[in-house]
Formats: sequence, structure tokens, C-alpha cells
Amino acid sequence: DSEFQSAFSSANVRIASAVSGITPLTVNMGGTIEPIYIPVGNFTATVNVTNQAGTSFSMDRVIDSVKARDHYILTYKVSPQGSGSITVVADGSDREYTFTFNVPTKPTTTLRANAANTWSNFAILEGEVLSSEGTLDPAYMQFEYRKTEEDNWASALATPSGEKYSTKLIGLTPNTAYTYRMVYVKDGKTFTSNEVAFTTEAATILPNGNMEDWYLSGKCWYPDSEGNVNSDAGSFWDTSNPGAASIIGSITTPTETSGNTKNGKAAQLQSKFKVKFAAASLYTGQFQGLVGLKGAKLRFGQPFTARPTQFKGWVKYNGVPIDNNNGGPAGVTINTGDPDLWSAYIALVDLGSADYIEVNNTDMSTFPDYNTDDRVVAYGALPDTECGNTDWKKFEIDLVYRNLTRKPTHIIIVISSSKYGDYFTGGNGSTLYLDDLELSYGDNPTTK
Repeated sequence: DSEFQSAFSSANVRIASAVSGITPLTVNMGGTIEPIYIPVGNFTATVNVTNQAGTSFSMDRVIDSVKARDHYILTYKVSPQGSGSITVVADGSDREYTFTFNVPTKPTTTLRANAANTWSNFAILEGEVLSSEGTLDPAYMQFEYRKTEEDNWASALATPSGEKYSTKLIGLTPNTAYTYRMVYVKDGKTFTSNEVAFTTEAATILPNGNMEDWYLSGKCWYPDSEGNVNSDAGSFWDTSNPGAASIIGSITTPTETSGNTKNGKAAQLQSKFKVKFAAASLYTGQFQGLVGLKGAKLRFGQPFTARPTQFKGWVKYNGVPIDNNNGGPAGVTINTGDPDLWSAYIALVDLGSADYIEVNNTDMSTFPDYNTDDRVVAYGALPDTECGNTDWKKFEIDLVYRNLTRKPTHIIIVISSSKYGDYFTGGNGSTLYLDDLELSYGDNPTTK
């Protein structure tokens, strides 16, 4: 509007789509105005202005119920009274909407709650002061939140950082819808932001983590039910059995022997030598086939979008001295007679549109370096000091996240009865027992 252009020394409008991964677009006052195309989904129109006195402030509005082929015309006018309003004119046949935004020339107090960073039982809330008619005391700024289905609000103090505020809510219920807002109350004045809805992530459990379900097909044991093994998706877990069964029989098997299980059945992983050394393994993924007698191809990863903080379980290990020594990774010295070790690690990865990571132990470069691979969201491995001989004990692996915002698409868990089994190095007879594997969802994830 021409009066708007005279009232402000500069202004721009920022269009931000609610669809993830879409870069916001900005139109500057006085510049060329061309159509902006965005994907179907709600969007936020934020006007940023600087008045003739040099004071800058912002005002935003969320446009919701957006459908395909909707056409929006946004008109900004001056509001002499200092209050904002919206007028909507809709033509049902063309679905053309005209929005009129009245913007005050002097800043009013406007708060905005932003999208929440949600985990399974905690959430990080963020908000900001878009404009203020005076100085706000940070001690009186807070976030209010509630389960969306409930009426009563709970409150949490907001921590300031400039004009932005944040807080961390803990003790939330997984897979539950919540609503929150920013609120400022002092001296009889109350300012309230927009309301933002969020849903906490599910606290996904490990399928067959208790190792109770097993299926025997010929000589090959599978750590899952017959129905899952023969389904299109296949078993969540796989082992080295498909490659070893025809030569030396299954080396990852169920056991109910007293003393070798914590509850019900447990998994028994035993390294064996016949023609060639083979370490027993348990991993999330699928066995793809042998590469002669040199090794095997595997697919690592199962679909998984939750963000646990720990992987833990119960373990018993009877390792024997290494008597098959074909070396190990570069920089690692392995001597015949050294104690054999078991190993376990977990990684959450973002594979984009891929379904798995294919590895081949005849070419160790196909294995990810979980410390540097940019697909890794979080990673944790049990140190060697905890992988020696032991009677039943509980192990815990902290997942170390590279940041608190990226989410995984897949989970990789790999456990072996001989740490360097991929190199055909280990002790013939080293035996690992596993039971009650689980994921823990805490409220204080470790970050790198």
C-alpha cells in the first residue's frame, strides 16, 4: 500500500512454508514483486519493518488450511490505531484469497512461539519477542503447555538469550499431542503468543529384544518368529547363520540352559573354525550372501525414527585366547594368544531415500566410519575394557548425538562374539550370551 511505503523507511515480507526442507523466500518493499510458489501446507507470513524513527519490529500471521492451487494476495496497510487485523475475501470457485494486514507504525508487544524440538519424553520449546512497546523483564516470561486434549495449562520459566527464549520440558508422555505458548505477565499486563502444537516421538522398543522368538529353517536359526522371517519385510534381526549353517551349522542360536540365560531364552553366539574362522553375530539388517570363502555381503539397518539415549542389555562372555590370527584394522596389533573380546555398537543413521548400507567384509572400506560418516545421527560403542570375560552383567552404551535436531531413518546394531571376526581373527569357541536387549529414552542425551 502506498501509505505503508511512506510510513516505513524499509520493510520486507518473509514467506516460510511449514513443509520441512523448504527455504523461506523474502520480498523487499520497493523491489520487484513476483509470484512465490510453495508446496501444499501451511505457511507463515512475517512482515519486518523499520519506521521513520529507526525502530524495527516484526509481526507474523500463520495461514492455515492451505490446499493445492490456492492463490493468496497479501496486502499490507498502516493501522493508525496500533492494532493488527486480517480481512479475508474468498472466491470459492477460483480459491483466490485476499488478506489485508494492518501494521502499526509504532511497535506493540508481540510474542511468537516457534516450532518445538520434540523427543519421546522431553521437548525444547523456543519463542521470541517480535516487538515490544517497552522493556520486558525476562523474569516474567514463561512458557505454558498442556496436553492438547486437556484444558489446564502448566508453566515453565523461559531462559532468555537476547530477544529469544527457550525452555526444556521433561517428563512428557511419548507419542502424545501437546500445545504450548509464550506468556508474559507483569503489572497487570498480559501478552500471549500464538499457540503451537507438537507431538512427542514414540519410545520405540526393540523387536524381540528379549530374545524369546526363534525360527529354525533347515540348519539355520533366525532370531525372530516364523511369520516375521517369511514376511515381505523379513526379520528385524539377522545373523551370520545363513553363511555358516551349510558349513559348520548355526553359530547364533537360542539357549534355555540354566546359567546361560537371564529370563526365558537367550541368544548364544559362538565363534567356530571349520575350513575358515567364523565369528557369530547378531545385527539389524539382512544377510545377502557369501563371497566364496572370503567373506559375506550384508545389509545394515532397519527403518527407525525414534531417538533413544541408551542401548543396554545383559551379557555373559566366555572368551578363549585368539588362535586364528589374520590381523585386524590398520594400526591395531593383535597377537596370537591375546584374550578374545566380544563387541557391540549402535548407530542411528539418516540414509535419505536409501533402504540400507551394504557392506562386504572382503572390502572393509564398505563399512562406515561411524565417527566421521555424515549419515550418522548418533553413535555409541562398548569399550574394550568392558568386552572381556564376565559372568552375567548389565551393559549400557550411551548414544552420542551430533546435534539435537536431526532425526534418523534407520537403526544399526551389531554384536559379535569375536571383535575382529570380520577379519577372520578370534578364538575358536569364544561364546557370548545375550538377553533382554532394550533401548532407553532419557531426557538428557549426550551430544558431541
